[in-house]
This record gives sequence, structure tokens and C-alpha cells, in this order.
Amino acid sequence: MKLILFFIGLLAFLKSEGQYFKAKEIAINSFYRARVYLPDNYDKSKLNYPVVYVFDGQMLFDVLVAICRYNWDVYPPFIIVGIEQYKREQELIDQGENNLNGNDFFYNILSLKLFPMIEKNYRINSIRVGVGHSHGGSFVLNAALNRKLFNAVIAISPTLWINKGLFLKSYPLDNSSWSGIKKFYCAYGEYDFPIIQKDVDSLFQKRSTKMLHQKDIFKDEDHNSAIFMGIRKGIEFIFQDFYLNEEKWDSIEELHNDSLFYSHFRQLSSFWEEEIIPGEDDYNSLGYYYMEDEDWEKAEKILKEALDYYPFSANLYDSFGELLENQQKSKEAKRYYLKALKLAHKDKEMKLMIPIYEEHVKRIKTKLSAKS
Repeated sequence: MKLILFFIGLLAFLKSEGQYFKAKEIAINSFYRARVYLPDNYDKSKLNYPVVYVFDGQMLFDVLVAICRYNWDVYPPFIIVGIEQYKREQELIDQGENNLNGNDFFYNILSLKLFPMIEKNYRINSIRVGVGHSHGGSFVLNAALNRKLFNAVIAISPTLWINKGLFLKSYPLDNSSWSGIKKFYCAYGEYDFPIIQKDVDSLFQKRSTKMLHQKDIFKDEDHNSAIFMGIRKGIEFIFQDFYLNEEKWDSIEELHNDSLFYSHFRQLSSFWEEEIIPGEDDYNSLGYYYMEDEDWEKAEKILKEALDYYPFSANLYDSFGELLENQQKSKEAKRYYLKALKLAHKDKEMKLMIPIYEEHVKRIKTKLSAKS
């Protein structure tokens, strides 16, 4: 429960940043609606993005967007789609004694209407993450295993006891359906319902080691509060390694082996069966790695590649300016420094960097004046 005040503050932050919060409401059919959040600079990018679908979207969409925006330098950019529930138990519970008519209609809304709409209108890749809490947690698991709608799952406090525990009976260790899930994250609160704790523990005792999975138990949290920490930790788990950590960079520098950079992203791409493009910070760090070696050709190649994917990045333009300055190409460096400064003035997140970029422009102008 102690997390609730933190997330109230986080949502207040999101509202205060409203002019940067790009969410669009879309009509799935005559009755159902969803909201879509696009990453910053989506319109300026050439990237294809993972999509994270969160259920109970009337409540959890804002939470997930707030977490994503607050941790913009930790998570890779992804699209968020929040689906609102109207008749929650009818929509989220599979057919059985707890829902005699079943929920095929809701699966059809997703697979025949919503997903094609997202695929048609946005640049997405094949990574499709389902996020659900309580009945929603069980739903995203069933949707991934039985319907193949998701290849990554975040299930917080899932109600696996529904329909006399049919889920646990239907998906034993050797069930081939688990092979379609790349990553599975599950969690519950220390004070969650005992039956949820028992069922989740039972599920993880039987999970195959072939699938990357993680279970967390949140101290002092209950059924309702576990979702806040669970969304954050779940997103971290699903997208870990999309950025190189300090340990990896230390290895690259200590071993003086840039192949570790390329092999990391090859392996990540192979795992997801989708090309994973390095983040702009990783590109930038590799550029500086080459600059320190005075390997200007490689540095230029990697920074040009980075700018092709991230043409909105003030930091990359500034780094390219430094590369050119190091090669005594002051006129060309000036153009890149000025571009970096111009972009920084348009990006609220770069406000603290503006004085640094101004100093770079001042320095290069002084050099050019001295030559003339």
C-alpha cells in the first residue's frame, strides 16, 4: 500500500507534462475504445516499435505511461495500447463455470479488430506484450498460450483458480504452448490472497527452463497495490538487455573488443526473432569508443548510422561535431554543433545540456575566427 502515494505523485507528474503526453483514443468498434501512446519523436524516427497492450486500460494505461515516461532513459521506446473493460468478468474470464458463455467475442475484438488496426496505422515490430492484473493476469496468459496473441506476458496476481483451476491443469510443463512465449513475468504481494500465492508458486515450480521467466513477491503489498510495482518490474524484465549495462561496457573497454557490442545485439535479435536496433546512447558510446582510439572512419560510420535511426538526437549531433573537430574539420563541426543546439532547445529533456552545447559552439567559432 505504501506505493500508492508514490504513483499518485507519478501520475501528477504525467499530467504536469501533459503537453508532451501523446495519447490518441481510437474506436475499435461501435462500443469498444482503446487509447494509444506513442513514444517521443515517433514521427521523426524510422524505428519499428514493440507494442505493450495493457488491460483494465481505463485505470492502468495512465499508470504504465507514467512509468514509461518517468523511466525514459531506462526502457527502450515502445507503443502502449490501453484497452478499457466494460463487462470485466465476461471479457477476461475464459469459458467455464465462472463464465458460461465464454469470451470469444472479446478475443475476436482483439485479434480481428484491434491488432490489425494497430499493425496498419503504426510502425510496429513482432514483439507483442500483454499486461494484466488479477483476472487480467489470467487473461493475458490464456491469450498467449491458447490464442497465441502475445509473445511476452506480464501477469500480476493472476486468478488462476478461476474455473476450478483449469489453467494449471491445461498447461503443464510439457505443453508445447509455452514455447510461443519468449518472456514471462509474474508477481504478487506479500499480503495477496493465499490462493493466488499458492497457484503462482505452483506454476513456477513447473516452468520450463527454456523460457525466460521471473517471479517476484512484493513485501508489504497486497492484491491491489502489487500491480504498481509489478508493471514497473515486469517492463524492466521484458526489455532488459535492450540497452548495454555498465558491466558490458566495462568488458568492451577493458578487453578492447568492440565485437562484444555487435554480438550482444545479434543475440538479442536472434532471441526475439526481430532486429533489435541499439539505442542512441549505446550508439553514442560506441562512437566515443572509436574516437578514443582515433579510429575516425569507424566513429563516423557508427554515428552516421545512429543519426539515420535517431535524427532528432541533439547528443548524437554534438558527438559528430566533436568527431569532426578532432579531425580539424572546424567548419563541418560548427554545422553539427549548431544543429545539436537547435535540437536541444526543442527538447525539454535536454534543457540541462544547452549550456554545454553553447560552449561547444562558442569554442568552434573562436577556432574559426583565429584561422581567418
